[in-house]
Amino acid sequence: MPPVKVSGIVPTGVDFNRLFRRGVMPSIDKKPNSSFAKAALALDETFAQFERLAGELNSLALESDRGLDRALSLMTELGACRQRLGPVSQEFGQALEEARLRVAAAADVVATREVAVQERHQKAQELLMRYKSLAEMVQQITTALAKLKGQATSASEATETAEMRQFLPQINDKMGVLVGEARKLMDDARTSNMKSLERHADSLRQSLQSARHRFEILAQGNSAH
Repeated sequence: MPPVKVSGIVPTGVDFNRLFRRGVMPSIDKKPNSSFAKAALALDETFAQFERLAGELNSLALESDRGLDRALSLMTELGACRQRLGPVSQEFGQALEEARLRVAAAADVVATREVAVQERHQKAQELLMRYKSLAEMVQQITTALAKLKGQATSASEATETAEMRQFLPQINDKMGVLVGEARKLMDDARTSNMKSLERHADSLRQSLQSARHRFEILAQGNSAH
């Protein structure tokens, strides 16, 4: 017996060998789960049935007894189908209104959360800008320390270093302010539950404290001369 060919039933592009090896078969007819989808499907099926019956009725040859009998049967089916259209349409309208209310409620949630997201983003950007500003100051301080501790290679560098040494006490006081700002940034990041920024701010604070300690040593050495 030759194999039976079935066309138009199995979806194309499906690797059944792979699916059989995995023990999985595709779901060809997935039924709707939501009340809206079920109501829409029921209404669509009723419309389609009414249209199909009307088309068959229109194509019948009423001159024959068989055609007339089928026409009478179709009129009965069409009457029943027309009666179903009312309740089915009402159910669809109710499901549509329920879906609209759910979407409206979801839109309210989105609007509320959007405000919270924007506020959170703004707060994060503010803290990040403070961190970047402190990080740049740390870099400048590190460069200044290197110049103070190193040997000048030119007259201009020697003059610049000498001028910087005159302001070591003021620089030290400024660094105390920066340490406080880094500590405040760390606390604000912790309050905002920004763990990564909190760790980076703490690292900056420690770097500033270490640099300040080295500046204090240089200032003491400078005052002794």
